[in-house]
Amino acid sequence: MRLKKCVNCLQKKRCPYKKGKKHFCSKECKEEYYLNDTKTLTKELDKAMSQLVRSKGICEASDVSSCGGELQDAHFISRSNLSLRWDIMNHLSLCYKHHFFFAHRNPFEFVLWFEKKFPERYNYLKFARTQSKKWTPEEMRQTLENIKKSNLKALVRFYKEYIYAKTHNTTT
Repeated sequence: MRLKKCVNCLQKKRCPYKKGKKHFCSKECKEEYYLNDTKTLTKELDKAMSQLVRSKGICEASDVSSCGGELQDAHFISRSNLSLRWDIMNHLSLCYKHHFFFAHRNPFEFVLWFEKKFPERYNYLKFARTQSKKWTPEEMRQTLENIKKSNLKALVRFYKEYIYAKTHNTTT
């Protein structure tokens, strides 16, 4: 067997463990690497958050369990805004019909409805979308634990900043 560079410890060794094009010299190196791999953590967080949101069991647009198909995890602010990607305030449980035909096809009406139905949540998201904070692997792992424990309070990422800004009248 040729010597390969372990992607975790960066030593040239015999690497019997492989995942895709990545080579590892030991199981420990492989586990340690994926413990801090943001791509892997992102997939796990997306899946766990989606399950948590859909576990509400109702479409938040109509307050009934099945008004237009299977429940989906919808975002008020796009997942491309990484700061809010796993903030529970940015997630809605919507049926298929409301998610695609209301939120995506009629975004203006959707925003008006959201602002009317969830005014405090709307103001929080309006403030939080202006915040920029990169995720560390440690924060991602902690967030994953909070999702698994359904610790909703810990899943509001900019709560302290929002309350401070609100009490000092600096919200947008």
